[in-house]
Amino acid sequence: MENTKKSAGGYGTKGWLVIIYTLILYALSNVQTGIIQVSAPALAEIRHWDYAAIMSLVTYGGWIGIPVTFAFAQLVKVKGVRWPTVIAMLVYGVSMMLHGSASWMGYVTAAIVLSAVSNTINMVSPNTLIANWFPRKKGSVLGIATAGMMASSIFTTPVFAALTNNGGIEFAFNAFGIVLIIFGIITFFVHNTPQEAGTYPDNDPNFTATASELQSQFQGWSIGQLLAEKNFWFMTIGFGLGFFALVGSVSTLVPTCMQLGMDQPAAIRVNMFCGVCAVIGSVLLGFLDQAKGTKLATNIYAVGMLAGMLMRSVGSRSTAVFVTGVMVFGFFQGALANLMISMTIQKFGARSYPGVNRIMSPLVVAIRMSSFLAIGAVVAASGYVAAGWMLCGVLAVSLLLLFAIDPTAKHVP
Repeated sequence: MENTKKSAGGYGTKGWLVIIYTLILYALSNVQTGIIQVSAPALAEIRHWDYAAIMSLVTYGGWIGIPVTFAFAQLVKVKGVRWPTVIAMLVYGVSMMLHGSASWMGYVTAAIVLSAVSNTINMVSPNTLIANWFPRKKGSVLGIATAGMMASSIFTTPVFAALTNNGGIEFAFNAFGIVLIIFGIITFFVHNTPQEAGTYPDNDPNFTATASELQSQFQGWSIGQLLAEKNFWFMTIGFGLGFFALVGSVSTLVPTCMQLGMDQPAAIRVNMFCGVCAVIGSVLLGFLDQAKGTKLATNIYAVGMLAGMLMRSVGSRSTAVFVTGVMVFGFFQGALANLMISMTIQKFGARSYPGVNRIMSPLVVAIRMSSFLAIGAVVAASGYVAAGWMLCGVLAVSLLLLFAIDPTAKHVP
């Protein structure tokens, strides 16, 4: 087998290819949140569709995605990541392209399919690859890879806005759809495990699974066992509410800035700065996770998210306070995806991860995608600032649940 210990970080050349691949996959599977900041107001204006109805479609897609995510995760557990992800990316790309030219009913169908598939990919494919390739270096690897999810918001919104302004909204959707299809073809060349690629887990030739890891390899958690484990619920609901707040924040940031008096270019710049902070936060808190433990990093993340959203909400009358709150929230939101995966692996074991994730991911998706429906209703009734205060309450509950997690490793009873 290949020994590539001289590569940066000790991940190996093939390991770095997996990290780069998962980083891009996280980014592409998260573009809907960035696109909808531009597309929802534009479609409401151009086609006279109801804004709240457009936002609600994403939620309905997320709910429909619950059984889709469960089935997809089960398929990945049995068949590996590659082929299921290839097919999902092709469906994702086609549904993206249909957004631009469809009638209302066609748009409804495409939006629901896109929401279900994109969240399924995001919650299953890159997570499982990282668990397979880096069972013990998960903290630092996730910090790097999940930065792609945060970087998505830096590029997606301005790029989609530029494409729309220059070629029309149909052209913008088609361009993004083609990129997704091309990446789906690239996925065909991805190896499910380091052993398939002729290398080692963690790029370590001396890697030897511990007794508990070997146990979890052969004895998966049953649905009943997981549902009876209180820490499973603390993690699922606690991180799920974090995603609820993240989606709610990102999907409304540009229009909120504009409601406070900024023009669209200035609002998009604030969104980009928030994304930069998120990338930095993802990497730094990932290394904190690796160095000091997942529990400490998670507690710091929870406090930071709530503090940032409170500053953003209080700052609705002060641009400086508002932007500072956006930056603080952005920094800590960058750690959400990697800490959820890292805590799950720490608690239940790397080899149990695919089985645990097939139950956790659909539930997290359901909570996460409910954000669009709630945000749409609150914005329609009271405006964007009120939506920020709602997210403060959501994050307070999330903080209490995440603080309650016992991070001690626990394998199959």
